[in-house]
Amino acid sequence: MDWRDARDRTLSEWLRIRESVPVADSVELLTAINAVCALCDKAREAAGSAAERCSRCIAFGDSATCEEYRFRLGELILDKDFDTADRLLEEIIHRVRQAPLPQETSAYVGQPESVS
Repeated sequence: MDWRDARDRTLSEWLRIRESVPVADSVELLTAINAVCALCDKAREAAGSAAERCSRCIAFGDSATCEEYRFRLGELILDKDFDTADRLLEEIIHRVRQAPLPQETSAYVGQPESVS
């Protein structure tokens, strides 16, 4: 899987979650929200370890991690604050949609390899 596939799969997952918010069971939503996404898998692959994956994420590596978003979203779902949850989901979707695609051969996410 390349970065584009990972981004597209992750975007699809978050869009599906957003559509499910008004109708799905809270447990199902929390399970979906907390599932590891394709960007996590790709970032872990790029980092070489699970411990470094968040720093390599093209959507969330520059600030709050997706785990922080997931935690907040879970709270909103449990509180049944679906309007605020929808706004937070829109922010997540925007971050994923706008995530820059690094070169696949790059040693660091978003950083081109140095040319000798």
